[in-house]
Amino acid sequence: MPNKSTSNNYTYTASIITSDNRTVYLSGIAPDSSWYRKDPNIPNYTITAVIPNTSSTGPQIIGFAPAEDNPFNPGETKNFRVWTNESLTEMLWYVDGSDSPVSKGSLNYTWPITEGNHTIKFIGSNANGPVNKTWYLGGSSNEPSVPGGNPAQEIVFSPADSVLTRNVSETVDFSVSPDVFTTKEWYVDGDLVLNNTVSMSKSWSTSGTYNVTFSGSGSEDVLHTWTVKVVEEQKEDEVQNKSIITIAPEYQIIEPKKSFDLSIKVEPGTPISGTQLDFVFNSSKTSVNNVTEGDLLKQNGASTIFSKGTTDNSAGTVKNIYGFILGTSNVSSSGTMATVNLTAGSKTGMAEFSLSNVLISDADSKSVPYTVTNATVLIDTAPVMSTICCPKSVDEKSTLTFKVSAKDADCDRLILSASGLPEDASFNKTSGNFTWTPAVGQAGVYALTFEVSDGYLTDSENVTVTVNKLNNSPVISSFEPLNGSSFSEGERIEISVNASDAEGQALKYSIMIDGVACSNGTEYVLSLIHI
Repeated sequence: MPNKSTSNNYTYTASIITSDNRTVYLSGIAPDSSWYRKDPNIPNYTITAVIPNTSSTGPQIIGFAPAEDNPFNPGETKNFRVWTNESLTEMLWYVDGSDSPVSKGSLNYTWPITEGNHTIKFIGSNANGPVNKTWYLGGSSNEPSVPGGNPAQEIVFSPADSVLTRNVSETVDFSVSPDVFTTKEWYVDGDLVLNNTVSMSKSWSTSGTYNVTFSGSGSEDVLHTWTVKVVEEQKEDEVQNKSIITIAPEYQIIEPKKSFDLSIKVEPGTPISGTQLDFVFNSSKTSVNNVTEGDLLKQNGASTIFSKGTTDNSAGTVKNIYGFILGTSNVSSSGTMATVNLTAGSKTGMAEFSLSNVLISDADSKSVPYTVTNATVLIDTAPVMSTICCPKSVDEKSTLTFKVSAKDADCDRLILSASGLPEDASFNKTSGNFTWTPAVGQAGVYALTFEVSDGYLTDSENVTVTVNKLNNSPVISSFEPLNGSSFSEGERIEISVNASDAEGQALKYSIMIDGVACSNGTEYVLSLIHI
């Protein structure tokens, strides 16, 4: 009997574990023959894992394939796919900006490669919000791309806070700037409500928590979500009696791996005798070292009971921090309930701090109303602009070049920019090379500013460039008679000359015949006499 051969198709799951023990699983990976690498230095099919942002709500893309720098040969097929951390209810694929999707209901799309530049776009959503991913194939850029980089154009979101509290029927104005997107979509709780604009106003008639998401695509994809807590408007007397509990300072900048303190301050709206709460922090960016009692309840010399709570640095919580006055005493002046000592992690970024399960008691052990103000800490070391060397003086029509560079202690991706550039000067924000050849008439002093940003903090250096005026030789624009002209004896030869000077300086003329000066003007008449 002839030999029979069988083959089995297997799928695999990739697990990626970060340094802070977070794990991302990418399942259903099915290798095929197109993954074969003729050149071991050129990957044919790259799978990229993305660590989700734990502070964001809604679905997030945690992986995609292939990479844009993989080979895309006409006639072959590529399997485009995404992985998400939440199940999606809608999945749509578009090719080259098509009005209607080319595929629905799947995280995979197989596309036959054709010549030219193309875009493959995935848009998905569930009740918590949308996600999108775009591949740009065959395109080119005037400057080298930066793998894993942020958009070169800084995008500003308004309101700046991603977590908002608003009253019922109060309008919130959302906007994204600048408008650099080819598609613009707004979602409320996962439903598309508006498109083709970078701004939207929204109010709610009932209390609750709502998610507003902007999705934009262009040279880079942008996805930003605001969480809006809508509450019933408080009556004036209720507002006046509310205690105010604040995490202070509300904003500060801390270098990576440095320790810092956050104080939990209480401004009583009515006399109080105790406070209890949970402290919530971003465990991927900070860790708690200790919690100590403040002076809030001890202001009048009373004895107190204080618990520093239970710290869980993996979960990002310190639960059940509390303090109570022993006896019937109370306090009505502001003070610090507790101080939390923390250490910043090694990752650059914004860390949010909040309070939950807050209970403030009055002298009768009844809870009193309160408001909470959260805090934000930027963990970052500012980049430092290197001193710009080389002469900063140049003559007209000569070329001036120098290089701008910067360093960052956190090894963040740096973005260079320049302002005040004169006409025809060029600055490459990727290489940092400045080049300028001033034209005649551009003499003067120019003030230039070069800036570096790591996405959060900046540094800059001012440079003064002096362009020296070049004294160009005057140019004869006309001369008569023409060279090679013939004349007869007895004729009068009318000689005239005209010239110009680029700098507009006054010109002196001298007409010489056979080395002898005949005129200091622009005209002279020579008579040919037979001797």
